[in-house]
Amino acid sequence: MQPCDLYHNLEDQLAELLPESDSALSPLGSHGYLTALAVNQTATSKDALSQQLSGEETSEPTLELLAAQLLESIEKSLYRGEKPELPCSLHLGNEPDDSELREWAAAFFEVIMDNPDRWHPENHQEEIARLMLPIQLAAGVLEPTDEQAVLKNRKLSKQILQEMPNVLQELYLLYQEQIDQ
Repeated sequence: MQPCDLYHNLEDQLAELLPESDSALSPLGSHGYLTALAVNQTATSKDALSQQLSGEETSEPTLELLAAQLLESIEKSLYRGEKPELPCSLHLGNEPDDSELREWAAAFFEVIMDNPDRWHPENHQEEIARLMLPIQLAAGVLEPTDEQAVLKNRKLSKQILQEMPNVLQELYLLYQEQIDQ
């Protein structure tokens, strides 16, 4: 089963288990967060996953299991060389801040901000900066003037965002190379 198929099967269960609070991630945000962990190959305990997704200090066993299943599915897909399929459209639309892609990418970027040294190894700084552009654009973390300039050019922004699956696979391979060294 593909990670997105699994996500869609689990989406309702995740929605029931994730608390409605500012600190909890949505099911879509949870997918972005788990994808970042898989791409960067960050080892995380089931308990920590549950706590991170729910924003709670205690973990929920069913949420632990669902998060671990989804993370494992994403990891296996990347390992097999498959480009990740996102559970949302690769468009920011007319209201980027309200788009599903922004929600997914913001949660992905949260993992980067939690451990920046792991995401920016010294020997690949330029390549990673280039690869991160679609994620940064989707997450809304570019300088506002830069983001506005890219978003004004619909053809360019579409082209950049459509590269997201390729970029995620390239980042995964780059981090795999780091681990193998």
